[in-house]
Amino acid sequence: MASASRLRQLREDAARRLYGLPSGSPVRPRQAGLFTIAALAQRIGVQERTLRAWEAGEQTPTARHHRALARELGVKVEDLKLDALVDS
Repeated sequence: MASASRLRQLREDAARRLYGLPSGSPVRPRQAGLFTIAALAQRIGVQERTLRAWEAGEQTPTARHHRALARELGVKVEDLKLDALVDS
């Protein structure tokens, strides 16, 4: 399973890229607004609790959701590093 902070880190990195912030710089809540759990869950078509379970490593997204996450976060599917994808 993915580490508990991997998706959180990717969400923050996506916000940094969107706002042109240097890598590792703090992301303010307003800047990260597009990448909150609620916003991201809505854009990929899952409930917030599902996305939280993925972040915690309690569940694994299907292959379809894995691709949607990568698209929304602006990374390659391989960069998500989530184990045992389930085909959908």
